[in-house]
Amino acid sequence: MTDASEIRDALIAFLEKKTIQNLNQIAVTKWLKAEPHRTKYPSFPFGWVEALLGDAESPFTTSQQIRDIFVIVVCDKNYDAEKAEDSVLSLAEAIHDALREDETIGGTVEHAEVSRREKLKLFEKENSLCYVKVTISTRRMD
Repeated sequence: MTDASEIRDALIAFLEKKTIQNLNQIAVTKWLKAEPHRTKYPSFPFGWVEALLGDAESPFTTSQQIRDIFVIVVCDKNYDAEKAEDSVLSLAEAIHDALREDETIGGTVEHAEVSRREKLKLFEKENSLCYVKVTISTRRMD
């Protein structure tokens, strides 16, 4: 049985490999298992994967179907707000493309799909911080 923390770890390994393959110019410098404190941000762009968990459905069999939700967040910072935004939007596309290519995340789950994408921009002194959040839904059997 695979649990949510194992799926999160597999998703991080998958993203480390796939986003580099799908992008020629921009790569995430570090993937984390949780959002870091703002004073401990690694070099940019960086990302993290959070498990939001989900529903357990019991079909008419002895096994349960588990649906987990994960949020993939990528953050970049730049003096030029447009460059920061372009960077995270490109990374969001690379993540989406990678999941379309392998909907099982390397065999870790039965199915994974992007269910939502959001962008957020904050300003910190002279810099623009841009975040993109990609929400994915996964399905596995217990």
